Amino acid sequence: MPTAQVLVAVIHAWLHLPLVLGAMGSPPKNLPPCLNGGTQNISEERYGCTCVLPEMDRQCKLTRVTVGGAPTELLYGSLSVTLNRTHSFRIGLQYITNDPTGNGTLLSVRNASKQTQISFFLIAGRPGFSINLNRYALIMQFNGTVAVTNDNAWHHLDLFLEADAQGKFAVYFLLDRCRNSAVALCQLHKTVDTSPLSFEIGPTVQLGAEPGATLKSFDGCLDKIMINEEVLDFYGVLWQQPSKRGCQKAEQGCKQGDKKVCGQYGICYNALSATDMLTCLCYPGYKPNASPPLNPDRWPCERASVPWSTTAAEYNARFVDIVPARVRLSIRTRKMTFTAFVVASWNLYLTVNYGIPKLRFGAVTIELKKVNVSDGNWHLYEIGFLPSFIEIQIDGLDKDFYRASRVPHSPVKSGPADLVIARDADGACLDDAWVDFDSNWRNIQHDYPLEVIANPWYTRHIDWPVHGRKQSCSAGSSLCNSDPKPPCDPSAVCVDEWRGYRCDCIAGMKLNPKGVCLPEQCVPNPCAHGACNATAMDKNFTCTCDTGWTGDLCEQREGVAEAGFVWWWILLIVLLIILLIVIIIVLVCCCCRKRRDRKHHTARSGGLDSDQLGMDSQFNDPWDAGEKDFTGSIDYSVFQPGFKLPNGHQRYTPDRMTNGSATHGKSIPPTFSTTGMVPRDHGQKTSVIPPWVKFEGQENPAMNLDQALEYGYEGFDGKPPPEFWADDPARFESDQTSEEYSDEQPDSNNNQDPNVINLEKTI
Repeated sequence: MPTAQVLVAVIHAWLHLPLVLGAMGSPPKNLPPCLNGGTQNISEERYGCTCVLPEMDRQCKLTRVTVGGAPTELLYGSLSVTLNRTHSFRIGLQYITNDPTGNGTLLSVRNASKQTQISFFLIAGRPGFSINLNRYALIMQFNGTVAVTNDNAWHHLDLFLEADAQGKFAVYFLLDRCRNSAVALCQLHKTVDTSPLSFEIGPTVQLGAEPGATLKSFDGCLDKIMINEEVLDFYGVLWQQPSKRGCQKAEQGCKQGDKKVCGQYGICYNALSATDMLTCLCYPGYKPNASPPLNPDRWPCERASVPWSTTAAEYNARFVDIVPARVRLSIRTRKMTFTAFVVASWNLYLTVNYGIPKLRFGAVTIELKKVNVSDGNWHLYEIGFLPSFIEIQIDGLDKDFYRASRVPHSPVKSGPADLVIARDADGACLDDAWVDFDSNWRNIQHDYPLEVIANPWYTRHIDWPVHGRKQSCSAGSSLCNSDPKPPCDPSAVCVDEWRGYRCDCIAGMKLNPKGVCLPEQCVPNPCAHGACNATAMDKNFTCTCDTGWTGDLCEQREGVAEAGFVWWWILLIVLLIILLIVIIIVLVCCCCRKRRDRKHHTARSGGLDSDQLGMDSQFNDPWDAGEKDFTGSIDYSVFQPGFKLPNGHQRYTPDRMTNGSATHGKSIPPTFSTTGMVPRDHGQKTSVIPPWVKFEGQENPAMNLDQALEYGYEGFDGKPPPEFWADDPARFESDQTSEEYSDEQPDSNNNQDPNVINLEKTI
């Protein structure tokens, strides 16, 4: 096809591309763009930005501002803040001033009504802050025991709003991150019970103060103003105020005529209107010129650095005496999991897990979950660890590449301390190592530990030996030209990377999951059951359907009309609904029949229930003992002759019947008084006296009555069992008197008792 021929020609034209990009790693997926007109560049195999102003940072943000005169107002945006154990709020900045009064407002955060919510200020050279959130107001300032900060040196201020372990609102204000001071001299703390943990902040950030304000505007420079993890960019509001861009008073000492004191590739940090209070820091990928008798903090940066790489032997170094506050190191590797930097005696660990860097200092851990440092590119790690503060920054960027946290105050003791570099990352490349030991002006001590310095005039505070590293950083052999089969599909272009490769497509083409370059409109494939074919000179496409499929997108089966599909779907839905209704009806009928059968079985097996007998049927009712709980056989002996009632009771024993009348009988049936008795309703108990309680001092006769009731309800034919009547009929006997009955000796002297006759008839 003509399209395929053109594609092959283009691929051959791009074969020289690996020679250009062979030293780079995989393109970073979340690299932020260059701002304010900056353009991305690649310098010394590192991604960077070419900015419109030299004062701008790595991403072309204008972060350093001169404050004085009219205030500078930046519309930042309103923030909804909710404090909890995992989320805090932070505002931080750096400032420098040589104002002898030491008074002024540095910064204010104001709401939409122009009301100040948070402010930083200086009074007599000592910093303080105020907050006014949700009707809660607080003002705190360092007292006279703290050294003044209008000393023409750079200082840090950090305000943390947190929720403590009890859920209370906690405020921490740090000066210089407690670098060289006891906690009482560098930290203000307040816990509030009543302040809410959710509030709105912003949307305006103002530098300085309004004319006529009670506290005048700050006179000096501010740098790296951060709200949470974002550095504020003031280029948009100062592009017409060049006098406030950067800190020109401090930059005056960074030049001697047209020559930069820190060299072409050095960053100069200087005091205001001074030439002898500066320090230099090389850009990543460059190294300083060892220029005695100057110390490393004043070495100019003019040359590209030569990186090192680790060997199979573990690379150990040693801090000799002074504890550093900041360490910078570039690492290049494709190892997904390794240890980048460890000082076990300080409980400081920088590790990489599946490409994600994690910093732990003491009990506090911070992690950059959206950064991948194992893509084969150079990545600059900058770590700050101080007694009350830790931070990590990757590649000089903010947001996803930066985290900071307050830590419980825990100073690190000075003295020898061993450290490990790039453990489990054999062959990892190292560069740009720099250590900041002390930033107190006039006593600056910095070092480039990877540089081999043997001059006796300089005493080093760190020993990074050569053992375990070698001065090289090989990119490895080309994988795109490997035999016998190239790693990429013929439709793609193979690009060599640092110790890896990638498959790219030309413009207008896109790589599908199978590694084949297809027209952009065909990825992902819009044809359900077929192949996508791009039309020439536009973004349209056609589908070539597989066998058995048709339609514009190959979504219909052949021979089945669209209306037929609709008809079958409707029929299927109707049938499913009918089936569901039938199932419900069957289930209801089964449940009703099962319930009816259960009732019938209960009636057949148990006879009349207790309610029909006029007795209570509650479960575990003691009155149910004779009605339901009785499961043994009936004691019919109570109806036999000779059975004696205990405790003086009499049993009624009728005399033998002769011609319908009793022949004789001295005893009469026992009588019970009906006084106080009332008719009982259905379900009412026969007596209020339980069966086991004695009746008038004697056994309750209702127990024997229950046996008779059981007999009456357990029979099936209405007849008593054969053993119910004895050969001799029963008669009355007493436990005090006993009379023997004899046919041969009738008692003709006794008259027939009519009650006996009636009772015999009843029986």
